[in-house]
Amino acid sequence: RCHMKNNKKYIVILIVIFILFVGKNLYDAHQVRTIYEEAINLISRECYVDAADKLQSIAEENYRDTDDLIAYCEANIAYANGNISGAYWDSYYLSFRYQTSEQQEKIDTFINKVEQEYDAYCEQKRIEEQKAYELKITSGVPFVGMSENDINRTSLGAPSSEIRHNKECINGKQYTANLYDFYKG
Repeated sequence: RCHMKNNKKYIVILIVIFILFVGKNLYDAHQVRTIYEEAINLISRECYVDAADKLQSIAEENYRDTDDLIAYCEANIAYANGNISGAYWDSYYLSFRYQTSEQQEKIDTFINKVEQEYDAYCEQKRIEEQKAYELKITSGVPFVGMSENDINRTSLGAPSSEIRHNKECINGKQYTANLYDFYKG
């Protein structure tokens, strides 16, 4: 009889523990869902900093599109701060599965706008780098990184027609360098 009473106590204790465990997990799941929905609401109002903060607090839960939404918020923050490169790379690998068609359309519009501006930014940067390179050639002397085809265009003019070859071993790799001699100027 005493043994039966102890078994009943253990069973009651196990049932109480089980109910507490399930209840806590349901409560935690509800909290995560609530925070996620609050973040979605903030994103719809373009409050990206606050939304990112909320999403960061549930990032470990791997709930729905949390990680990609964090990156989307960071891309919007970078874009608002004039960092088109950061916005482009933050939005590059985004993939959403749980957004409404309206939300997805807004995301796609933003990503397309960022891609177009990033392409224009890269083209402008390429043009500026080319201009700086050209200026460096025409106003200076040969430099490391200069194309060998441009060696005649420096302020020194054309080198002698004789080219010497120098072989060097650097970190176990064999390299050949062309050495040019300038006799004018």
